[in-house]
Amino acid sequence: MNMADYDLGCLSSHEFELLVCDIFQKKWNVTLETFKEGRDNGIDIRGCFKSGTTIIQCKHYFKSSVSKLKSNLKKEVEKIEKIKPNEYIVVASTGLTPGNKTEIKDLFEPYCQSESDVFGREDILNYLRNNEDIVKKHPKLWFTSSAVFENILNKDIYNDTDIDIENFIEFLPKMVITEEFQKVEKILEEDSVCIISGEPGIGKSTLMKALVVKYSANGYQPIKISNNIKDAFKIIDRGKKQVFYYDDFLGTTYYNINAGKNEDKSIESFVKAIKRYKGNIKFILTTREYILNQAQQKSDVAERFGDLEYIISLKNASKTIKAQILYNHLWHSEIKDENIEQIIKDENYLKIINHRNFNPRVIETMTDSILVNSSNFVDSFLYNLEYPEKIWSRVFGSCISDYSKTILVLLGIFEGEASINAIFECFKYYYYSEDDLIKLKEAFNNSLKELDGTFTSSITYHWDYDKKIRYKNPSVEDFIYNKVYADDFLLERICDCISDVNQIIEIWDIFVSQTQAFNSEDYPRFSNSYFLAIKRIGKKYIESGINDNLATFTIHLLSINGQLKIGNISQYTNDILKMNLNKFKCKRGFYYRDLTSVLKELNGHEDEYKQIYYEMVNEAKIFLQSENYSFITDFTKIVEFYKITGLNLEGTFIEPLKLQLEQIIQEGIIIETDPDSCEIQFFCYDLDSKCHEQVGSEISELEKLNREIIHITDFFEIDNFKLSYPIEEYLEKYYSDYEPDEDRYEDYLLERDLIQEESEFQEMFEGLHEKNC
Repeated sequence: MNMADYDLGCLSSHEFELLVCDIFQKKWNVTLETFKEGRDNGIDIRGCFKSGTTIIQCKHYFKSSVSKLKSNLKKEVEKIEKIKPNEYIVVASTGLTPGNKTEIKDLFEPYCQSESDVFGREDILNYLRNNEDIVKKHPKLWFTSSAVFENILNKDIYNDTDIDIENFIEFLPKMVITEEFQKVEKILEEDSVCIISGEPGIGKSTLMKALVVKYSANGYQPIKISNNIKDAFKIIDRGKKQVFYYDDFLGTTYYNINAGKNEDKSIESFVKAIKRYKGNIKFILTTREYILNQAQQKSDVAERFGDLEYIISLKNASKTIKAQILYNHLWHSEIKDENIEQIIKDENYLKIINHRNFNPRVIETMTDSILVNSSNFVDSFLYNLEYPEKIWSRVFGSCISDYSKTILVLLGIFEGEASINAIFECFKYYYYSEDDLIKLKEAFNNSLKELDGTFTSSITYHWDYDKKIRYKNPSVEDFIYNKVYADDFLLERICDCISDVNQIIEIWDIFVSQTQAFNSEDYPRFSNSYFLAIKRIGKKYIESGINDNLATFTIHLLSINGQLKIGNISQYTNDILKMNLNKFKCKRGFYYRDLTSVLKELNGHEDEYKQIYYEMVNEAKIFLQSENYSFITDFTKIVEFYKITGLNLEGTFIEPLKLQLEQIIQEGIIIETDPDSCEIQFFCYDLDSKCHEQVGSEISELEKLNREIIHITDFFEIDNFKLSYPIEEYLEKYYSDYEPDEDRYEDYLLERDLIQEESEFQEMFEGLHEKNC
């Protein structure tokens, strides 16, 4: 190898510092400290020895002139004079002449003692040439070296593999080498074959590229399979080291069993052949997870591919990994100084890193040569993360079956999560003209498998054994909501499927949230279908006599009265209000809170529903007067009632209640905890140690009780000191004696680490200032 073999430009500023640290650790056989980028006070790497402190300053000015390097180094002089190290070493990725080294040495005298304390690009490359072990610790440097590239191209390259390899190597500097790389590499070392699957844009192909280059750099012949695995049988050679790769091996549209049957068997035969060759041959495949799921439903052969699958997910990716992905793309982009300032200002990079739809494909798109220097760069970046429809639109439009699309759309009316049984009920309504229910159920189950892992995820809660599905990614949910809103026919069909109150509310929220000012006259098709769905739900209540969620249904009707001006909705709402009143008359105590909630929503509609409103108020007053109040918290319902209705207190009504409350306060109240329900039931003045043990874990309940006491006694104009003071005294003692338990302490540590992590991000992104120096 010659000295120009290694491309230092493939490294970011941070990666360059790590390389320099490794060089000097080996050179001196010591352990050195590295410091985060940005606010390093003139210290990138430090060594503390018996003879004193040595500081190594790294300057990754790969594309810059020597004059720019010297100009920046002059800013370091004042910092170094404050530190006064025993030795100061400058390492730059810029090419330096002997004269340049002398000028830099003179800047930092007496700390920089000779020209041998100044290292330029040639010095670094010369050391790396003789220490390949260091190069291999930095995969990007190794993979992108010209010698490795020449070695790859000297192999017998088939079809357009050489173009692929060039593109792979060009992209690698932006990549973050994560544990995913090591995990897939381990699978390949043990099994020789790995299928990398995951969501669109998650980084499947990027990981494959890195692995292909890695094996190629180690003497493997890279071979691309374009669209027919049979070609690979003509090339495979057990006497050679070969790495085959097949990107999107199942295609980009949903799986066609007739077209794919023979290909399945051919791939399986090829895999068996590779395994017989015991390590000389590697085979890397990628596919989207939902397409692999489709294939496995239709082919026994494809089902066996599951044993070879490795699923990439960003779900558990740390913020540090996401920060490095963003940072590397920005560092290797053509971003200008003003947009670097935009990213750093107000910690805008955190808004990107923490975004719920963070996706490497969006990051790559936003850092290309055109978009990276747009005038509103950060706003555009966040907008594309918020609305990543370009990714999901293509997949939804052409890559999954119509049945799967229906499930995704119907899932929206369940607020993004539903039991399998519940969503199938809606699915049946959607395809009401289908005669064969067995075939429909089979299609439904196949679609669930197709969607699982990409569009949806399956969950089973420990308290509920009914399996549920939900949108896997918030961006999927957003896309579906936009899709629903844009299609009047689809909205009409969905309204036909609605089977309960919560769905009625959700489809309204989805639709109205997409309109600036909803008016039923502007959306007659939706309005008519929606009102029919309302009447269908109401009919259930009328005919069955079941009252579950009747109050919720009524409150929703009242809330949309002003917007859904259609047919006889006012008369219909009045009939539903009467159902609420009749329900309350039958079981007053059980339905009191429901009635209070309905009355609260009726505020503002008194004129429209005057008669039923006053009937409800009078029934509530009769109930409140007839109640037997045993505990202070029983009086909460009285306070709530008068606050909701806004009625004035009547002496004949309120005085007897006030006397009951005063009597309870005089008698005192005893506190106990129910070990089964873990709730405080009673309260006493004597808060002894036993009480402390009982209440300690439920301190929040005691605080809530205290708030209610103050609230109630203020309302009834009663002095609460005697009752509230001992509680407050107890609470004060509890917190003064409080020692954090292990869980709380762990929460504290997590919070502390988060603050520290975000501080490091700030320093990392401020390091982008060096990029254009």
